[in-house]
Amino acid sequence: MKNFILYCLLFILFSAKAQQKDTLAKYDANALLEKAAQRNLNCKIYTEEIVRRNPSSSIKAEALNIIADYYVYNVGDFNAAIQSSKKSLLLSQKANYKKCILDNLSRLSIIYAILNKNDEALYYLSEIKKYNYKEIHETYTSYAVIYYLMGDFEKSISIYNEMITKMETSLKENKLTEKEAQKLRDILSETYGDMATIYNFKQLDSASFYIEKAQKIAPDVMNNYNWYTKTFNMILRKKYDEASSFMEKNHEKYIKNNKVDTYQYFYYKAICYQKKGDFQKGFEYAKKAIENKVTIISYVNFELECYKIAAECAQKLGKTEEATIYYKKYSETSQKINYGAKAAFMAKLYEQDAINPLQE
Repeated sequence: MKNFILYCLLFILFSAKAQQKDTLAKYDANALLEKAAQRNLNCKIYTEEIVRRNPSSSIKAEALNIIADYYVYNVGDFNAAIQSSKKSLLLSQKANYKKCILDNLSRLSIIYAILNKNDEALYYLSEIKKYNYKEIHETYTSYAVIYYLMGDFEKSISIYNEMITKMETSLKENKLTEKEAQKLRDILSETYGDMATIYNFKQLDSASFYIEKAQKIAPDVMNNYNWYTKTFNMILRKKYDEASSFMEKNHEKYIKNNKVDTYQYFYYKAICYQKKGDFQKGFEYAKKAIENKVTIISYVNFELECYKIAAECAQKLGKTEEATIYYKKYSETSQKINYGAKAAFMAKLYEQDAINPLQE
């Protein structure tokens, strides 16, 4: 009887795999690429099928490029992302596929910057310079992000200023169609938000200035793309109730259906309650954040900061055993990615009343 049940299970498994293979067989490589580009749970299946067929170097490079993104944002497996990116990079260089080359160079530099391996990050950044990277907005944005992740805020601000000047000039020249102008305003609003994100670590007044500019030019983009920048600014100003209210206002429309935004939402909620002295809610939101963690491209390591909040709140609540668990997780993970310097900076940042207010 047991053998019969085992046979049935194996038959079902084999049939399911065979059916999946037959289903994929009806798609050509380009169709599979389109499906993989959606980066859902089946992304890995589609890209593996493409690679299995051994297509042209450019298609194979794009498939590996997509799966590298999947490993970063959906799985948080940086080692697998690095391996796929390096394979994709070699193939895209062979095919002289510029977009894919720049995607991989940017991703590798960003990953190494997140891991605080700045020498490797700077190496891939130098490789980007060999191409006319400023032509591609996403790549030039990544270029600014890499310096921000390494803590070189001045360099990052300089790059964003160059981008902003170029976009503002283009809008003033009034040579674009309304559709083109609106698209550019949306991108400009995102860039203002990115600038505000950096200034949150330097000058709160300057951050507020760019938040207002972003909201003025494209309010929906600001509330959607950079809501967390405004929230962070409020938290640093110790306006915890205002920050919570702003998040709740945007939760239904912009936050709840996005994994990255949900993770940040839980994190910022945890900070607000911790700073207000409601350690029970701070602990609950920190745990929710940890349970929903995804990769965040930020100077702040959200996972580590959540461990710290959970540990400190648990300690205040007398939950010594749980506090010890989270302190241990914090310590072990922090050592792996050499987070010490950033951790000290973040601790100081949250305790300051104001960060170098802008003086007229």
